[in-house]
Amino acid sequence: VYLVERSRFPRPRLGESLTPGVLPLLDVSGARGAIEAAGFPAVEAIDVDWEATRERRAGDDGPMGLLVDRGRFDAILLRHAEDAGVHVLQPASALDPQEDDRGWTIPVDRRSCRLELRARFLVEARGRSPDRGRLRPSGPGTLALYAYWRGRNLPRRPRIQAGRDAWYWGVPLPDGHYNTLVFVDKEAFQADRYTSVDAHFRQILRDSDLLRGYADLELASPVRAVDATPYLAEDRVGASSIRVGDAALAVDPISSSGVQKAIQTALSGAVVVNTLLRDPASRDLATSFYRDSLERAGAQHGAWASGHYARAADRWGTPFWRDRADVHMRLEA
Repeated sequence: VYLVERSRFPRPRLGESLTPGVLPLLDVSGARGAIEAAGFPAVEAIDVDWEATRERRAGDDGPMGLLVDRGRFDAILLRHAEDAGVHVLQPASALDPQEDDRGWTIPVDRRSCRLELRARFLVEARGRSPDRGRLRPSGPGTLALYAYWRGRNLPRRPRIQAGRDAWYWGVPLPDGHYNTLVFVDKEAFQADRYTSVDAHFRQILRDSDLLRGYADLELASPVRAVDATPYLAEDRVGASSIRVGDAALAVDPISSSGVQKAIQTALSGAVVVNTLLRDPASRDLATSFYRDSLERAGAQHGAWASGHYARAADRWGTPFWRDRADVHMRLEA
């Protein structure tokens, strides 16, 4: 097995707040012990301002997840893969793969030289890649604007808040930085041609409580914008290729379970790949299982997200919230 990774590690990455379901999944792959040994802090409670009243929610059965440095988290998983026998090419860029009757040829750029990998099976795990495959949106177009801050006495708990035309997520990180995310309508943002990403972010953030009351704040990163629209890939599995993670399924960010779902698709995808390589007669059964399980997962997450958005729609009643509350019913129709 070869793993081609474009970035040097540690790399910055969103998804620093992990749901409780991540650790049991890592247990299956044998990586749980290394992640627990890293000492990432547990989420004991979350400050919520979503409906009519503000509240502090704590887990009924223990911590509500982990706050991780994704640079360290991803590097630990990469080392675990190497220990399992995976050949890692890093930094390297996989170019357009081509399939013929002998399998796959994947051109790879590595340290200013070109090499070719030959493979029986291709796994697409490059995250959101709109340049490849057909992606079926499963929710309204959403952008996440985000930036990291440093300062004295920043919040120690995650915060989530619903605003009039956006929602906000604040994540304290193990290194003392604070990540603020603003989720906005993609079309509305693109229509605002006269506002920079930085200005738009700061303007909307002022309407939230994420940083209100905290002194001596300093921006510790550029303001960035990433697509956060949920979708499902149509070509998520074939006889000799499979998509996992965000390359296959991207769930609505309100669930905060993108990392968990990526690991789930990787584990189930590994079972499917093993079946396709060792038992070709079961190809139809294996591919149907994977396609259908991701279809169901996308529908379940969509229903959960629309219900959560409906509660904010009752509070605000704006098109931003109504569109997100109604999306599941429209998709079903």
